[in-house]
Amino acid sequence: MKEHILNTNTQDNQELARVHAELKTLGVDFALLSSYENVTYVSHYAVPVDFGPAAAQRYVAPMAFFSVDESESGNSGLIVSDSYAADARQDSVLGSVHVYACVDLEHAVSPRDNFIDVLRNVLKNAGIGSARITLAIEEKSLPAAAYRLIATEFPNCLMVDAQSALESARSIKTLRELDLLRAAAEVNRAGHTALLAQCQAAGKSEFDMWSAVINAMEQKAGHSLFVFGELVTGARCAVVRYPGGPQHVTTHAGDLALMDMSTRLNGYWTDCTNTMVIGGVEPTSTQKLYGVAAREAFHAEGDIRQTWAGNRPLRRASDWRDGKREPSARAVGADRHPRRHGLFD
Repeated sequence: MKEHILNTNTQDNQELARVHAELKTLGVDFALLSSYENVTYVSHYAVPVDFGPAAAQRYVAPMAFFSVDESESGNSGLIVSDSYAADARQDSVLGSVHVYACVDLEHAVSPRDNFIDVLRNVLKNAGIGSARITLAIEEKSLPAAAYRLIATEFPNCLMVDAQSALESARSIKTLRELDLLRAAAEVNRAGHTALLAQCQAAGKSEFDMWSAVINAMEQKAGHSLFVFGELVTGARCAVVRYPGGPQHVTTHAGDLALMDMSTRLNGYWTDCTNTMVIGGVEPTSTQKLYGVAAREAFHAEGDIRQTWAGNRPLRRASDWRDGKREPSARAVGADRHPRRHGLFD
């Protein structure tokens, strides 16, 4: 087992402190997190999206282990494969990085056995043994190999699902998270600004427009990005088939361009959609009609969210849906309804 000591003082980790507080209400002693979003949350290491050769070679995704007792901050760390070790050591604010080998060009290795050995050592070094303790796990993502190891070799360890505690901790963003979300939103804004410039003239390929968008966002971020989204133009804007493009299509004046862009920066996703008119021409009356409907639905949703943020009782999700439906229907003069980011029959 390789170990790199980073920072045993996690007092400034507000996200981890929020998780500690929520897990304590469940009577939890330790936690073993296994989903990339929650490992990112508590460690500040932006766990890579499960894509590419590193993801194919490793045995399990990066995991985070920690004691719920703040005085035991040394009992916190990441468990990662060697493919992720360098970045994890650089970015994680947890106490340690425990690395298991997956690739060795000179010797045969067993990623599974190496992972099990590292996890076993982490649990033992934390003092988990014969004493009865409660361990919070993520049922949705904990690997079966890890579950079997805990169940067979640490039988006095009671496992409980951490999902409710994690959702509660993450429901209110910390100041650090707000800064990260703002930065990610600015990167997404750069992409939509680039699309607006691309839409000023017709006759362009969707592939060329998409390339300009990606280039603008990566220039803003300063590095390559993992993105997921679509760019559709013309008649395809009326079809919900996500992701529907880009495709080998050339734009025409008066076409609509609809882009739904999701991009991840520093572990946080943003999602933004815009609809634009191509060719520097005025939108048609029908296009304006639906544009007004979308705007009215957006403002209606904002009003409902403000109501929910007050001291009034919680309302049903259907109230939110109907709150968007009514102004949308008024705007188009029919019973249209919202789907995804637009309005469709």
